[in-house]
Amino acid sequence: MKTWYQLFTRHGFNVTEVTTNRIDLSDETAHNTDYLLHVLKQLGINHEKEHNDLFLYQAPVTEDCLIEMLDFPTRGKTEACGYKKGETAIKIDEIDTYIAGLVRQFNRLDLFTTFSCDGHDKNPATIYFELSIDMAVVERLLKALSIKYRIRNHRVRFLLPRHVMNRRDILLTYAEKLSQLEPSFLTLSLDDMQQFLMDQTLEQLLKVDGASGYEYKIRELVAEKLIPYVDHLTYDDYGNLLAQKTYGNNSGPTLLLNAHLDVVESFSGSRQIMKHGNVWTSTDGILGADDRSGVAILLRLAEMLYTKSFNGTIKFIFTINEEVGLLGAKHVPDLFLWDVDAGIVLDRRGNRDIITGYGQEQFCHQAYGKYFVETASKLGMFDWSCQGGGSSDTRIWSEHGIPSVNLSVGYNYEHTEAEQVDTFAMQQTLQLVTQVVLNTVQLQRVLRERNKQGKNQKVLRYVTKNEQAMIIY
Repeated sequence: MKTWYQLFTRHGFNVTEVTTNRIDLSDETAHNTDYLLHVLKQLGINHEKEHNDLFLYQAPVTEDCLIEMLDFPTRGKTEACGYKKGETAIKIDEIDTYIAGLVRQFNRLDLFTTFSCDGHDKNPATIYFELSIDMAVVERLLKALSIKYRIRNHRVRFLLPRHVMNRRDILLTYAEKLSQLEPSFLTLSLDDMQQFLMDQTLEQLLKVDGASGYEYKIRELVAEKLIPYVDHLTYDDYGNLLAQKTYGNNSGPTLLLNAHLDVVESFSGSRQIMKHGNVWTSTDGILGADDRSGVAILLRLAEMLYTKSFNGTIKFIFTINEEVGLLGAKHVPDLFLWDVDAGIVLDRRGNRDIITGYGQEQFCHQAYGKYFVETASKLGMFDWSCQGGGSSDTRIWSEHGIPSVNLSVGYNYEHTEAEQVDTFAMQQTLQLVTQVVLNTVQLQRVLRERNKQGKNQKVLRYVTKNEQAMIIY
């Protein structure tokens, strides 16, 4: 469930969150404030405005409920409503419902607009920018945020997903992304923008506790961030978060991407995150980068794949209770794993390890691990290497016959007060995984080689009320 602040921001209101139920309206225009109060009244929400503060005495409504009230029949008919320099000219109720938040955020970042249309689920959403705007800056911003677009002169068309109900919803997600940025972000290079976004994602995850058995809050946050970029998302009976996305014509492999949600112990109440350049530490107790680093990388990867040319299926698994015996992974339903060709786990200390086994147990054929080494070298990262490592969810996927590796995600000294994470190393792991996934032809060649060797037969168990059958593929 989204907060009031999220709902208002996604739909174009320029507000600040003081507390969960107290919103600061001091930066909003009188017209838009009146419009917001009118909508709340129509929704029957018990609220009170005192000076510039809005107090809300009820839990947030669903976004669909809010949209039903915002999206009146004649809204947006005056789409070329003269958005001038400075936000005072922007009237939210004169802009199409699904694009109002995006327009408002562009203008807040001094990327001033002149026209907009959300496409009405028939055409691409469109925004025109003032002729004075440097469109190279706009394009760099869109690339960093993994937004699908086409630019021609000062017009941007946003390419919305096909065959998806409510496909304009992604525009609301874009607005929320932009709301978390300041104008200074636009001065960064593309690489620095992407590093900033990785840091931002990690910091959000590190603020939410989640010791083994108490992962519900972090699971809810991860689900909220992931759902715009997948086709299906659910929780299994044990509580693991499962999601799936099919890309392109689905002619490629089915890959499993995995990280775990729980931390080894609860965060200290006095804990602060200290940043020394790219290296982050905790002032008290564990930092929690094991495995929030892996979770952050997967969330960023889901966003990036949304705009890439990949054919195949990705299955995301965010497990619970990993730190107490890999219990979450052990309870993932076999049916969710039956068609997986290969797995990638993001839960290894350091910054250059490719874990392919545990003791005498091998997680994959050597060609699969070698593929990661070769891919890293092509990216200019020559010191990635295959080696044995500790226990992780990788063991469980291997037991299902899924060739898997566990990659370093930048943290060190896990489970101790000395825990730290290198966010630059996280970004490099993201680059490696992205390239591995996108090089579909080479990946399929590697997997075929593994199959020829007859390794890792896939064993699945289908349990009914009366019998258990074993099928070997």
